[in-house]
Amino acid sequence: MRARILIAIGLLFFNTAVHAYQVEAENLPSDKYFETTLKEITAAKSSVFLVMYLISLSPTQPNSEPNQLVNALIKAKERGINVNVILDQNINFEAESSESAVTSNKNQQAYELLRQNNVPVFFDTSEVYTHAKAMVIDNETVIMGSTNWSKAALSRNNEVSALIRSKEFAQSLQTQL
Repeated sequence: MRARILIAIGLLFFNTAVHAYQVEAENLPSDKYFETTLKEITAAKSSVFLVMYLISLSPTQPNSEPNQLVNALIKAKERGINVNVILDQNINFEAESSESAVTSNKNQQAYELLRQNNVPVFFDTSEVYTHAKAMVIDNETVIMGSTNWSKAALSRNNEVSALIRSKEFAQSLQTQL
């Protein structure tokens, strides 16, 4: 009986899905994130899938780095690239009126700009707190790390991000996000 239990436990360990992927990875230091991300969006051939905690746009600074990245997504969509964006809504519906909740949403400006330009953009559900900062381009290239699309993250903060090239890893990440 004890041997059967040990065998059953052993089979559980061997049947547990653990995936390791062969990838080509590159460190994206803070001072290279914007330039690399803009280049990768501009070079997209078929798709861009973005999940972002924070996109902080400034209407008074149309050439700011966050604005340039969002505009690159819009231009990609205009070129026929399949672009999809998921943003964190992080609204406390119980503590605020629904109108003030919407206007105080940190991603509302980005959401509205993307929608106005026919980019499919969605908020996560109120039960989910999306803290991811990840982008999958052409089902093969992944940019992920700690970098939000905000002025501070793109110009002052010490962020940690990576560019990863792997179809298997990109596909796995897309199903998780």
